[in-house]
Amino acid sequence: MLMSAALAVVLGAAAATPALAAETDYAIDNPYADVQWSDWAQYTSALHNHSYESDGGNTAAERFEDAYAKGFDIFALTDHNFTSTTWDRTDRPESNDRGKLEYLTTDRLEEMKAGAGRDGQGMLPISYANEQSRSNHLLTFWADFNNASGATLEGNIAQAEELGGVSVVAHPGRYTGGARQTGAQGLIASSQPETVQKYVDLFTKYDSAVGMEIINKKDGDSASDRILWDNVLTQTMPERPVWAQSNDDAHSNGALGFSYNVHLMPELSEGAFRDSLEAGTYYASAKVSYRELGNGFVSQGSTPTITDITVDDDADTVSITGVDTDTVRWISEGAVIAKGATIDLDDHEGMVGSYVRAELVGPGGISFTQPFGVHGGPGREVVEVGGIELTASGPTVTADQPVRVTTTATDAQGAPVDLSGAVVAYDTVPSDIVEVADDGTVTVVDPPPANMAVKVRATVIAAGQVHTDDVTLTVDVGSTDNLVIAPVLTGDDDVEEYVSGGRMYLDSSDLEIVQEGSTQQAVGLRFADLPIPAGARIDEAYVQFTVDEPEASTEDFAVDIHVEDADDAAPFTTETANLTSRTFGEQPVRWEDVPLWTVDREAGPDQRTPDLGVLLQRVVDRDGWAAGNAMAFKLTGEGNRSADAFESNAGPVLHVRWTMPEEAPVEDPEGEREAVIDFRVKTNEGRFIDITEAQAAALEAVNYSTGRVADAVRDFQGREKSYVITVETATKKYVVTVDAETADAEITDITEL
Repeated sequence: MLMSAALAVVLGAAAATPALAAETDYAIDNPYADVQWSDWAQYTSALHNHSYESDGGNTAAERFEDAYAKGFDIFALTDHNFTSTTWDRTDRPESNDRGKLEYLTTDRLEEMKAGAGRDGQGMLPISYANEQSRSNHLLTFWADFNNASGATLEGNIAQAEELGGVSVVAHPGRYTGGARQTGAQGLIASSQPETVQKYVDLFTKYDSAVGMEIINKKDGDSASDRILWDNVLTQTMPERPVWAQSNDDAHSNGALGFSYNVHLMPELSEGAFRDSLEAGTYYASAKVSYRELGNGFVSQGSTPTITDITVDDDADTVSITGVDTDTVRWISEGAVIAKGATIDLDDHEGMVGSYVRAELVGPGGISFTQPFGVHGGPGREVVEVGGIELTASGPTVTADQPVRVTTTATDAQGAPVDLSGAVVAYDTVPSDIVEVADDGTVTVVDPPPANMAVKVRATVIAAGQVHTDDVTLTVDVGSTDNLVIAPVLTGDDDVEEYVSGGRMYLDSSDLEIVQEGSTQQAVGLRFADLPIPAGARIDEAYVQFTVDEPEASTEDFAVDIHVEDADDAAPFTTETANLTSRTFGEQPVRWEDVPLWTVDREAGPDQRTPDLGVLLQRVVDRDGWAAGNAMAFKLTGEGNRSADAFESNAGPVLHVRWTMPEEAPVEDPEGEREAVIDFRVKTNEGRFIDITEAQAAALEAVNYSTGRVADAVRDFQGREKSYVITVETATKKYVVTVDAETADAEITDITEL
């Protein structure tokens, strides 16, 4: 399975590690030990949902009906700071400021519980459910309370326990910084010792905190929460298991049906369901899981179904049987240690830690088992790493020819280190052009329209230390049409600067363009190694962004985009006001009338800047410009559009199309010199006007040297009425005015030089 940000272990021959002469006598805790696989049914639950009672987009009744129509067996309505008691309640007002507060009739509720229209397959309503949201969010069940202002996560867990309820930590990645990070940044954020210890302490102290979400909202808020889960299990297992949940966090009917839990129960009852939540007799399934399945994965069919799990304590094996499954991976303390339907712990001594868990992958998605506690054995070997190096088998990757990247490590003295006991994460920037397999094979999955550079990065966490290295590859698609696609390739090249005080931020995971709440800031972008030759004519240019935090978009949005007056823009630094203290051109391009960004991770026409060709032309026309130089831009103004930064693996990308003017002067056979004036200006309606060779000949111009776009002429309302272009030859200067409405070109002045 290919992954754009693969969590992988450099196994080498790890799967074939020879057993020791004297095998260890392991003891394995099986959370499914009491399950009667042939007799019990499998019930699907949706345990994180919202309605008009908080920030949902449907009535409660509509949410219940939608879940029923989609075949769910268990459903919980968990509105923010609002306890859902019964589904046929009549104590609510008719509506609130979001919409109608409509519930089921008692008769309809009884029909659902009885399975009317579903061949007797009823749906179980879960009472007293809530998403306590005045601190880090917590799902609570069977606890009738609403947290007050100033509440804490621990306080909410304690109150739920005091009231006899249970709780599940919701989307912890929102608070660790790993929510949207599928690669190295997520690995680092979810492995911070203080972060991991916080959750270890909570789960150790409160038995009623039964688990945590590892998939949330089509993995939009949980991309690295499996890493956090493994880090927590590493410290709590085998004594204290933490069960995994996969939930849609559905705020509307259309968002339901991508992530769910499958409970193994003798009957569909509230008592049996609570037993399942507390004992871990369920598995978590998802159709979207970026880290494990890749960004481009499309679910086709059902997620893997587990039909049997067998633990043989004498043989030290765990075996899984499933359908709709292509691959089974076994993980211990965050590392993939084996593949196949059965794992023999004796074959992986030194790699087996305090638990193992399985991931089943198939065409429809992925399913996660709960962890199996492991007693006995030496535990996982601790790997001490001094540094790592990432190398590639070649500099170029094509659709037909992959390359292989290899991560090697040395200790503090420079001696080689075996990485089979360490966790290695690969990620790519941009995240959707190439993918990296478990063995380091890099393949093109979405060929760009032109050759472009991509960065592959390896991150290793060993003995609590983080080590990174990267290599830049060229994706070669055989492009010959002078199209440049240049992503930001380092975190120092997309930055934010607070206007007040000039503080620089070089490592944010997003770019707030250009206000974050009430804080005014400037955004800086730098694109390096641009293969645009001197003398090129810029026909079109824009920057493509990817949406982050769509809820941050504001109605008012007007941004000026400036280009730095520099032959080769220097990298940004943390020096105060390092962005705004630079010299920028006086005529920016205005970016306004931009629709609200409402879809997370969208990267389409609405996320593109206007044509920036006039800005790039100024830089390319500089005497010191050369192919391979860098350009920098500054964005200032008002309003907000929040975009992913380099650290989110989906940073800004510059697109440029350019051509070279015809050579001049040209000498005819009779020895008379004829000029060529050949350049293009773009009107505000998007039309191109060419000053052609024929027009130039009519002017009797000779020895054409340069053509450049000067300032646009504006009327008193600020609208562009005309473009003024200056054309210089060896003897004369021509001023050409292009009407912005009619696109007619007229020579308005000729000056002898």
